[in-house]
Order: sequence, then C-alpha cells, then structure tokens
Amino acid sequence: AKCTETLQRCMLSMDTDDLALCVAALANRGNTSPGLAEATAALVARGPLARRVPSDRLLSLAVGATKTDAIAGVLQNVAQAAAATLKDFSIADIIRLLLAIAKAKGQPMPAEAKATLFSEAANMLGPMLHSLSTAEIIKICLAIGNSSGTKDLMESAAAEAEKRLPDMPAPQLLLLTQSLASLGGSHSSMRCIVNCWVSMLDPRRAAGPAPLTADQVVKLASILAPLLGGLSGEAVLQCLTVIGTTLYEQAVKLSLASREKAQQLFSDPLGFGRWIEHERLLNRLRDTRYLESALAAQAASEQSRDGSGRAASSEADGARHSASRDELGAAKRGQEPTCIGNADPAPAAKRPELSLASLLRGAGSMGSSVSEASRQRRSRSRSREGRYSLHSLMHGR
Repeated sequence: AKCTETLQRCMLSMDTDDLALCVAALANRGNTSPGLAEATAALVARGPLARRVPSDRLLSLAVGATKTDAIAGVLQNVAQAAAATLKDFSIADIIRLLLAIAKAKGQPMPAEAKATLFSEAANMLGPMLHSLSTAEIIKICLAIGNSSGTKDLMESAAAEAEKRLPDMPAPQLLLLTQSLASLGGSHSSMRCIVNCWVSMLDPRRAAGPAPLTADQVVKLASILAPLLGGLSGEAVLQCLTVIGTTLYEQAVKLSLASREKAQQLFSDPLGFGRWIEHERLLNRLRDTRYLESALAAQAASEQSRDGSGRAASSEADGARHSASRDELGAAKRGQEPTCIGNADPAPAAKRPELSLASLLRGAGSMGSSVSEASRQRRSRSRSREGRYSLHSLMHGR
C-alpha cells in the first residue's frame, strides 16, 4: 500500500521509463489497487511507448497484465510499442510476450493493435520454426490461437509439430493437443495427433507406466470432445474406446472433480456418450462403494509392499487415500457426483501445470507440511508432468 501511495504522489514527475518500471513491478506482485490503475492511466497519457520504454520493460508490463486487471489499459500501448520494436526482442521473449498478451486479464485490447503485433511476430517466427524447440512451438500455438493474421503461422507450427510426434512425451503431447484444438477435428494435423493418442493409450500396448495420469486422461477427453464431429468414423470409435477403457480401468485414481467431469463427458449423446460401454463406465464412476473398497485395497497393497522401511512414505500415502475416502464419503452424505464439472478436470489450484494464473510465476514449493520422503516418492511422476507445464514452458525449462 505504501508503494502505491508513493507512486501516486510521484508519478506525474517521473520519467516514462521509471513510471513503467514501477507499474510493472506492482502488477507483477498482483496489485489490484485503484492507485495502480491511476498510475497506469498516467502512463497511458504519456502516449506511444516505442523507443521510450525498453523491450524488457514492455515484456514485464505484459506479464504483469496476466496477474492483475489494473493495468489492462496500457496493453494497447505495449502491443503497439512492441510491434514497432520487435527486432529488439529475443525470439524467446517474443514468444513469451505473445503468450502474456493472449492471457492478459481485464478488458481485451482493441483487435487491431493485437493483430498488428501478432502479424509482425508471425513474419519473424514463421521461417524459424524448424529451429525452435517443441516447447517453443507449443507456446506459439497456445498464444496465437485464432488471432487475426496468424493462420499461416499456426498451420506451419502444426506441420512442424506433426513431424515430432513420434518422440513427444505424453504430457507434452497433451499441451500440444490443447494448443492446436482450434484447428478442428477435420484438420490433418489434429487427425495425426488423435491417431497418436489412440496408439499411446491402446490397452494392448506393451506393459509399462501409464503415459498419462487418470486426471490427465479426463483433461484429454475434454479437449477432444468438441473435435469428434470432424474425425472419421473409425477414428471416433477408436478414440471413444481407448479413452473410455482407460478411465474404466483407472476410475479409482480419479479425483472427485475429474469423476464429475468424466460423467459429464460420457453422458453426452453427441460426444463420448456414443461409446457403446458408456453406461458401464458411468455406473463405475457413480459406485462409491466400489471406489472406496478399491482405495482401501490399494492402500493395503502399498503398505504391504513398502514394509517397515518407509514409514514416512506410508503415512503420506495413508493421508492421500484418507483424503480420497473423505471425498467419497462427502459424495455419499450429500448427493452422487453431478455432471457439472469444470472445463479443467481438476481445480486450478491443484493443477498448476495447466493454470493460467501461474503461467508466468516462479515455481512454488509443495508446502512445508509434506514430508521429504513423500516428495521423493512423487518426484518421478512430477518430472513427467511438471516438465511440460505451462509454467515450465514459459521459463524455458
């Protein structure tokens, strides 16, 4: 509060660059005060920012706009300045700038300013796609979506990503699927991606670790559901079967929110509800007695396997299974899980890898209450998911 009050007193006498620095710093802390909005208005009143505010400051303002809507008013100025000085940005910063602009909070900027920036960026990035990492290509696709003037770049990025499908880990492929979903199910690249998922999730595949967690499979289903109409009949049948079968086998591993979302998806007669076994899956998802007994059996099996040498881990596992049983108990005491789920199969706070709020934020700790032994047990699965999170992509990890 003191910083904001000081800025309000001094903003009229500050240089434009210094004012932009202060506004960006407060925005990146998530400040939402009227004082910051007033300082932003003073910055907008200074006129064009090109050559008056350096590229790193423009990027910082854009990133700050993903954390508070108090500075939404300056985004048009930022986009115009960035478009005029785009050659001053590194390729990595251009991609990060586009993603921040696309995910900014508050009132959207005028379409013309955004289109100009994205068109300039497309001209620079297009010829370089072959030399970019897969993570950078995914970030580009997530940023541009259906933005005006970027159709050719999206098509080129999809074609380049398609070449890399055979070597792409499942969590990264999930982000790619999300980023290219706007192309529609009839697009050749999306059809290749669906075929890749069918092969990867095929229950007849060689034994080994599951490519996705149960919650991630629900997330995949929610992404593919609107695309089913554009796929071939055979592809739809294969997609429904592998995803439905996977969820039937992993129902006990779903969070309550993911179970609700799965019920919604497989109750839709125009979507996954077309699967011939959908009623069987729905019955299992609603059967709290089965899920509760399966959780108990799983906990007992893990405890027996771990033995006395892993007491701390067993306690952490017990707490996790207890939490799952509490969810089931709550469902039984109230009503059966409904079909209202969120677009994401788990709350944003529990799925940081897909949280837009944490898009440009530093990686947080897992919490001091989690034991070190529990951290080590989870490290292998987190290494697959966290490596390809939106947050890690933004920071180039």
